[in-house]
Amino acid sequence: MPALGFILDESAEWPEKWNENNNDIRKRLDAFRSKVSNKMVSFWKNADDIYGKCGIALMKAFSSHPREGWVRASSIANTTEMIEEITRLSRENGKLRTDLDQIKTTRMASESEKINEIIDALRLNERKIYLLSHTDNNWGEPTNTNLLRIFEAVAPDLLDEASDKTLANSIALDFGLVHKWEHLWPVPRNFIKHYLADFVSLNLVGNSTKRHSVTDTLAYWSLTEFGKQVHGNIRKNELLKGLAAPPSEPDRNDNLAEEGME
Repeated sequence: MPALGFILDESAEWPEKWNENNNDIRKRLDAFRSKVSNKMVSFWKNADDIYGKCGIALMKAFSSHPREGWVRASSIANTTEMIEEITRLSRENGKLRTDLDQIKTTRMASESEKINEIIDALRLNERKIYLLSHTDNNWGEPTNTNLLRIFEAVAPDLLDEASDKTLANSIALDFGLVHKWEHLWPVPRNFIKHYLADFVSLNLVGNSTKRHSVTDTLAYWSLTEFGKQVHGNIRKNELLKGLAAPPSEPDRNDNLAEEGME
């Protein structure tokens, strides 16, 4: 943007009352005059002089630095076409928003349908649970159940991570083995592996990514993101129906583990 400078000529007659007497301000004024003088300026002596020089300087600036300036809307060509284009873009934007909302709704419905499909698969697949008898150290009579019940038993432990041994203990506790067992596996280890294989195939469980000691030979597992969604859906429905019961009693495995460390 061009700047036009006009400086009072030193030979101009100037009323004494308008002279600056403060030395500090005088120095600053002189510095400002010097700064302005570094560019092309005009010197004036009276009101008529600066009036004429301002007019001439403005005309020269208009010619050397043309600007579009303010334009009346009525003078713009193709105003109707511009309005029609804005209207078209507005309609198109509205349609895109509607389509995006529809995609989000469809995606949510699809995810919900997929979760329900997995829950149905867990419910339909029957399994047997063997628990170790504390009287004769033999496997007792099997309990008939399904993968959904087993998943509900182990999912809380898998929210962070759990070893296959921990999962065996959780299943045993959930299915009624509440005495102090002495064996490492209150549920057959090969059964635990098969349960986990089923959950992995349904993308509910995966290997834990946490690091463990090289001497730790246990396998560690965690819920996948999809597994967390399925577990959350099951838990939410139980809570809404008032069916989500807390544990019937404290987990004795924690104290047993501490006893083994002493």
